Amino acid sequence: MFLTIGLVLAVQFMPRPKPLEAGKTLHKIPQVLGEWTMIEEYQMSESAFHELKPDEYVARIYVNPSGDQADLSIIGGSHTGAFHNPQVCFRVQNWRFAETSEMELQVPGKETTIPASFVRLVSMEGNRQAVGIYFYSTPMGYRTDTSSARIFLLLARLSGMDQQRAYFVRFLKTSSGNPERDREEIKQFAEQALAAMAQTNPEVVR
Repeated sequence: MFLTIGLVLAVQFMPRPKPLEAGKTLHKIPQVLGEWTMIEEYQMSESAFHELKPDEYVARIYVNPSGDQADLSIIGGSHTGAFHNPQVCFRVQNWRFAETSEMELQVPGKETTIPASFVRLVSMEGNRQAVGIYFYSTPMGYRTDTSSARIFLLLARLSGMDQQRAYFVRFLKTSSGNPERDREEIKQFAEQALAAMAQTNPEVVR
């Protein structure tokens, strides 16, 4: 218990280093992910960038043959301050949670599944709805919560592991009004994206 408390305090109060420029790899993510094709790449807001100070990030919108659009956002950071609780971030962006649950993502060729959080969101500014999936890829495994992801990243740094960068991976799409279809479609997008990234970005999909 004391060790856990000590690690949490260390994560909260340790100085945040400048973002690492070396080793940027997220640009390698393909523009075609299974049946999904990139149509836009956009910038993180200036306030969020200065707050998180990520080593690198990618933010893209993809579309499938049916015309459905989905958002892929990944933040890579070598310091714990690069990662905030996504539930807080969603609320700041005026989304409230209608549902939160766990799911497993299957990547072809990988024996183990990736644990992830599934969320159903409702806009606080109107009638918009969306579904999302997110998880953390750390040097010491996948996590669904921010606190343990930060601790794993800190332990990787303290132990001198070769890999000292973690990644927050998020998939998001507007709801079609069909809950089952939405869940399956965002899961399909996530798994097709991860299958492609396993080939180009093994630092994210191990």
